[in-house]
This record gives sequence, C-alpha cells and structure tokens, in this order.
Amino acid sequence: MATMTAEQTARFLDGPHIAHVVTQRADGSSNVVPVWYAFVDGTFTIFTPERSVKAKNPARDPRLTISPSRRPAGRTATWSQMASPPSPP
Repeated sequence: MATMTAEQTARFLDGPHIAHVVTQRADGSSNVVPVWYAFVDGTFTIFTPERSVKAKNPARDPRLTISPSRRPAGRTATWSQMASPPSPP
C-alpha cells in the first residue's frame, strides 16, 4: 500500500467527509458506525449525538479507529485507514 505524504493526507482529509468509527463495547466486541467528520488543525471532530453508543464507548475504553472515505468524481470510493498510538494515561 502506498504511503501518503503529509500534503496528500491534509488534502484528503480537508473538508467534511464520511468515515467509519470503531469503538469497543463493554463485552470487547467492536461497534462500527458511519459518521460525518471534519479534520481541522490535526484533530478529528466527529458529529454524533452525545448519548450515542459511539460517544459513550470511548469514555470507558479510549481505543478508537477512524477510517475516512472520500468519493472523487467518477469513482466509486477511496478508502484509507489511519491509526495513531493511544495517548499516554
């Protein structure tokens, strides 16, 4: 898989798009849901109701994966997965 440059990554993430967010349920199983997001100043903002499962799960287990998607004109879909190590406690 090709690696994006910082400029390509910034261009890909610029503007609101759809992503899949994966959080962990209390029983250890994954909860995968589509969300709208914005990437501003190196930070993802996810648009979701405060009481949703995807908002509550990270309070209990901070592991979270965001898999952004963008559909360029004339293409069906472009997928990319980005991960970063969790923040220290």
